[in-house]
Amino acid sequence: MISWLKTILSRTRPVSRTRGRPPILPEGAAEQRYAALADHWALAEPKFYTPAHDEDGITALEMRYGIRLPPEFRAYLSIAAPRHQFMDNETISWWSVRDIKSLAEECASWEPGWGGDAVEAEQHGYLVFADYLIWCWAWAICCVEGPHYGRIAVIRGSPPDTFVADDLSAFIGMALHDDPRIH
Repeated sequence: MISWLKTILSRTRPVSRTRGRPPILPEGAAEQRYAALADHWALAEPKFYTPAHDEDGITALEMRYGIRLPPEFRAYLSIAAPRHQFMDNETISWWSVRDIKSLAEECASWEPGWGGDAVEAEQHGYLVFADYLIWCWAWAICCVEGPHYGRIAVIRGSPPDTFVADDLSAFIGMALHDDPRIH
C-alpha cells in the first residue's frame, strides 16, 4: 500500500486485529460463506462495518434494473453486504445495497468503446458492487442470463475489461487474500 495512504488510514481507522489472517470461507452453502465473511469484517473493523440485511433494498435493486440477481450474489447481499460503504484492509470499498448501480448508470459519462465487448454490450445488466482505492477501478457482476451470468468483471474505464472470477465466492476469496489477478 502507498505510504501516504497508510498514514491517512492509520489516523482514521484502527489496525485490524486480523490483519494478515483472512478467513477461510467454508465450502458448501453460500449462507455459511457469507456469514463467515460478515463475522470476519465485524471482528476486523467493528467501528466501520455493520451488515445491512436489507431485503427490501435487494428486491428494489432487481426491480429497478429489471434483472434477476445470481443466487450467490443475493445471498451475499442478504447476509454480508455492509449497511454503508465499507473499505476493508485491502482498500476495497464494498458498496451497500442502496449504493449499488448498474454499470450503465455508474459510467454513463464514459465514451463508447471504454470496455471489453462482452461487458459493454450488456452494461445495463452488470451491477457495480465494489471499487478499489476510491475508484481506481471497480468490479461488477453480470446479472444477464447467458454465458457470463454471475461472473465478475474488473472495470477500468479503458479496454479491455476482463472477467476475473467465475462467481462471487471465488472473487471474495481472491479479494481477502489480495490476489493480484482481481486487479
